[in-house]
Amino acid sequence: MIVKNPRDFFTLCVNLLSSIVSDEDNKLTYKEKMFLIECCMYNYEGNDLSKSSSLSDHMKHIGFFTRKSDTSIYKYKLSLKKWAITGRKEFTLPGVLAKREGDKLGLNINISLDEVSDR
Repeated sequence: MIVKNPRDFFTLCVNLLSSIVSDEDNKLTYKEKMFLIECCMYNYEGNDLSKSSSLSDHMKHIGFFTRKSDTSIYKYKLSLKKWAITGRKEFTLPGVLAKREGDKLGLNINISLDEVSDR
């Protein structure tokens, strides 16, 4: 599948990866997905996710949140559900979600069944 822009790429990746998460406790809500996608875009555009104040300002500026403190709450939710590594001055996205402008955007998924034959 080919997408037309980075936002569509990250949206497709987050939705696809979220749909195959087997542990219900790690599934993202709609708002958590949208937050994660916005964080992917923020990072992709060259911004530093570990600077919480700047990220909070961005989220408030685009109207995603009305309070700056909501950013910290959603960072924590992503960490709790194992979608990112976050802390006071840390916010690391996993693998394909951590791409930056200039990186090749692509996601390969390989699903296989490992059958053990008793013959």
